[in-house]
Parts: sequence; structure tokens; C-alpha cells
Amino acid sequence: HRLIRRQRQMCIRDRVKCETREDLEGELNALASKVPFQIQEYLAGAVFPSVQYGISEKLIFIIETANILEGAIHAGNWGGEPMTYRPSTITWPLARALWQLGMKGWFSFDTAYWQGKYYVLECNPRYTGAAYPYNVAAKLGARFWIHKNYPSSCKSLEELDLGELEFGASNHGKSNTGCEGWVLVNWGPLAAGEGKGGFLYVGSPERFRRFEERLINLLV
Repeated sequence: HRLIRRQRQMCIRDRVKCETREDLEGELNALASKVPFQIQEYLAGAVFPSVQYGISEKLIFIIETANILEGAIHAGNWGGEPMTYRPSTITWPLARALWQLGMKGWFSFDTAYWQGKYYVLECNPRYTGAAYPYNVAAKLGARFWIHKNYPSSCKSLEELDLGELEFGASNHGKSNTGCEGWVLVNWGPLAAGEGKGGFLYVGSPERFRRFEERLINLLV
């Protein structure tokens, strides 16, 4: 199986999964001229962790996160404990080499964990999709967090009210400590009337599904 990713500048426009050689040839023949694209092998059952680093004067390991996939499409990121994937065991020597070559600021490695082995896929010398929710979660003291995009019937930021689901609200249950709930991290699409937003859950992995179901019902 192969995935074709069509790109415009740094943005992935869409992905097509090709089941057969004929599918792949058909998609390639249908591509317009001068359209950048990548061909990737589809790894069934693979997990895709990433490792975040920062460099000012010293090289700093920041966090290991993992991608959330819906089919072959990237749907979000999660991090915190328990994190069972440790790709930094293979990315640290690469990070040190980049530091010695003069790399500055925030960067990350995307990896794949497949059949018991880690594989380095690429290095992103920039803030990544996991960097923004991680920084918000860290400021909130989160031990576990998940960031995903969700559709919403709200067509403007003013229409959105998370109510008791908002992080820090006072009525999450009998033992509420204000230490779980949702935060709107990427409000740009919602403010632009696109009917979706990037929401960050801070809390525990055991309670995430319950909070996600309530958020989805609220956003409908």
C-alpha cells in the first residue's frame, strides 16, 4: 500500500491511499504537472510518535508526543503520562548533531514505531502541530492531554460556550478540583466562520472519552 500526499508549500492538501499498483499508477497519471507530492509506504498498525527539542545555548529534550490518526489522516496529538513510546532513544544522537551544526530554536523529529522498531521519518525545524497544545498543557500543569479538531455548529467565536466542560469550571462532579476540562487552543477556523476548532483536553486518559462525548454533543 502507498500513500500519495499532494502539497502546496508547507501544507498537506490531501492524501490518497492506493491499494494496488494500478491505483498508484492511476493517481500519478491524474496529477497535474508541477504539483509537489510524496509517495509513502503505508504501515498498517504503526504508531507515529514525535520528539520535541529546543536549543538556545544548550540542547534541551522537551517531550515525546504521539499522533492521533483517523485512517491515514492526522487528526491530533497527545502527550503526558503514561507515554509508552520512547523514540528519543534513536533521535537524541541526531538532535546533538543538529545542535553542533548550528540548529537554533524549537524542532522535532517525526518517527514511526512498527513491529517493535523505531524509524525516523523527518525533522521539522519549527514549531509543530504538537508544540502549541503541549505548551498550553504545560502551563496548566497537565499530566495528560489530547488535542484534536472538532466540527461545530457555531459560526463565530462569540457563539461558543463550553460551560461546565471548560477547564477550571467548578462543577465537573463531586470531587472536582478544576484540573480537567477543555480549552479552545486553535480558534482561528471558528472565528473565520469555518465551523471547527482545535480543542485541548486536560485531565486523565480514563475520563477522556466521557469528556469527548460531552464536547461533541455540545458542539452539534
